[in-house]
Amino acid sequence: MRFRPFRYFRFNTIFWDNEKIKKMDYEEFIQYLNTLRKKAQNGDWNARRQFNCILLRFLERGNCAEGYYFFSSKEILNGIRKFKLWLKNPIRIRAWQRVAQNLQKMGK
Repeated sequence: MRFRPFRYFRFNTIFWDNEKIKKMDYEEFIQYLNTLRKKAQNGDWNARRQFNCILLRFLERGNCAEGYYFFSSKEILNGIRKFKLWLKNPIRIRAWQRVAQNLQKMGK
């Protein structure tokens, strides 16, 4: 039996406007993020934009516990600093900062 950290991932509530992502399961979403990362590192501007949109949506509406599995500490901290968050909740921002700190301690 495969390990699934989340029995029900909240794709429908986080990505309500993206049919492609809504239909993905956990493993497909991780593969999709990894391909976007790889393309963005090779200079693909469109892949970088798509990845940033996913990260921004996750910072605003996603679960911090799920963020451990999908993003690195550097990505989370850059997202908090760089993006203009529409839902500026200081408690939520502190929670994401703690996630990034814990990821740094874990070496991710």
